[in-house]
Amino acid sequence: MIAEGIESTGELDALRDMGVELFQGYLFAKAGFETLPELRFPY
Repeated sequence: MIAEGIESTGELDALRDMGVELFQGYLFAKAGFETLPELRFPY
């Protein structure tokens, strides 16, 4: 399962506590148009 739309570290922590291991969302990279976004890893 992939959790989508993760925007805060609180959401990330809660989903990790539920056993989710795969994520995507604004917390990790802003949406890009015709470009690859710069990735961020909060942890």
